[in-house]
Amino acid sequence: MSRWLVLAVLLIGLSGALAWSLITIGELKAEARQSEKAIIHLNQTIKEERARYEQADRMLAETARQRADATRRAGELADQLRALAGTDPCVDTRIGPDAAERVRQYRTSPPVSVSGSSTGVD
Repeated sequence: MSRWLVLAVLLIGLSGALAWSLITIGELKAEARQSEKAIIHLNQTIKEERARYEQADRMLAETARQRADATRRAGELADQLRALAGTDPCVDTRIGPDAAERVRQYRTSPPVSVSGSSTGVD
């Protein structure tokens, strides 16, 4: 009978160890799945950030190109004005800020229609 008791205790112990192992394996698999999901999410976030940085880099490069073009064009216009300054005295005339503001207001304001003798006068 003691053999049967030892065998029964051994079988119960093995069954318990097997059950504990299966439960532990299930928990570890669940943790592994959760970790894998977290890694996938972080990978996607990194890809999105990289895409945003690349877009920002493209925008900055385009802005730098436009600025270089504007600087080059401004230099060309300055050269043209210097070349014209000696031939035409009107080109070298300085326009004050008040005159520039009046021209801006004239260009942006709607035309005023006045009836009377001032037809055709600007």
